Amino acid sequence: KKEKKEKKEGGGLDLWSSTAPDTASNQYGGPKAPQDKREKELAKEKETKKDAETKNLIQVSDVIDQQLKKKKEEKKEEVRKEAEKKAKAMKAARREQEAQEEEVDTYQIDDGTGLGNFMDKIKVMEIMKDTVKTANAQGG
Repeated sequence: KKEKKEKKEGGGLDLWSSTAPDTASNQYGGPKAPQDKREKELAKEKETKKDAETKNLIQVSDVIDQQLKKKKEEKKEEVRKEAEKKAKAMKAARREQEAQEEEVDTYQIDDGTGLGNFMDKIKVMEIMKDTVKTANAQGG
């Protein structure tokens, strides 16, 4: 019985020979140690502190950035103030125009006198009041 098994193993086609080995290994190589970003960040902070203490480059650039920001803010403030002035001028112009239009208002009611569109404002208002009174009396 043992001889038969040996013959079967030796002669024949092995279907599993072309597949990957039983133990899977990373083709590209795995990480050598656990990756921890905190250590890298601490190292960067130490380097920047050394540079700041020795060269003062960071402080100078901060001052320049602050000055540029102030200039930009001043420009924005000027533009905003100009826009406000324009808006106020537009409002004032609209108010004046509305006042002029109110003065020139002409009412078109015919009371039978033949004046038509050229009636006085007071007469027009009286006619309108009478119309409202009669409408309320009839309506209920």
